Amino acid sequence: MSDPRKHPENSREENETNPASLETETAWDSLFTGRVDDSTINFSIGAPGPSILSSLPGLFLSASSHRLSTNLGSLFQYGPEVGIRQYRIELAKFLTRRYGDRVVEDELLLTCGATNGLHLTISSLVKQGGTVFVEDPTYFIALSLLSGDMGLRVVPIRMGEDGMDTEHLEQMVVKEAARNVGGVGSDGDRFWGLIYTIPTFHNPTGTTFSTKTGSRMVEIARQSGLLVFCDDVYNLLPYTQLEYSRLKSLDTSGPGSVISN
Repeated sequence: MSDPRKHPENSREENETNPASLETETAWDSLFTGRVDDSTINFSIGAPGPSILSSLPGLFLSASSHRLSTNLGSLFQYGPEVGIRQYRIELAKFLTRRYGDRVVEDELLLTCGATNGLHLTISSLVKQGGTVFVEDPTYFIALSLLSGDMGLRVVPIRMGEDGMDTEHLEQMVVKEAARNVGGVGSDGDRFWGLIYTIPTFHNPTGTTFSTKTGSRMVEIARQSGLLVFCDDVYNLLPYTQLEYSRLKSLDTSGPGSVISN
């Protein structure tokens, strides 16, 4: 095989005749390096496979063409901070159908993804140097963001068969609350700490929290002035009906303390 550096015209011709050669390298290339073949279904990471992604270019092209043909330019203007209202209305309808309980559009906020949602929540609602209680083990990228990027004190909580060990959580919350100025409660407009949790198909254990465990977690958070941040990225994937649609549905007393991300 000839070296394309010695024959640049050959490389150029190949790119012009083969659009696939112009593909930009993505995270997919590094995450799935070493897979046996394209027929293998890889469950080692939560990412869509090529068979799904390959159907999207046509859909996006059609939708974009339609939208641009009916828009006079406002599409390129700054949008609302919480996201376009019509989109939030449609998203609320979709989630209401899938969850089986009402989702209100005014409680939805559009982000760039789960990690962006976590970063936005902590930077806006949790005091600097606060405490975060996490399942042991937990999602490694979130753990890196919580401790490294956001500078929170990470307190690991044991996992049980039904999810987070709420007795251990309560013990550690009482201990950590005593270290915070003012004790249990929030610091002005911000929470002194939060519980970061993946209650549905927990990553990496796969555990789904029981209703009893979820309700007790919400109760501890409410009594202690903590925010509960749920990474709910897997909630719509069950083959059978779950005990409850999402942890937020168990947060029914007083002002809400649960954010579904």
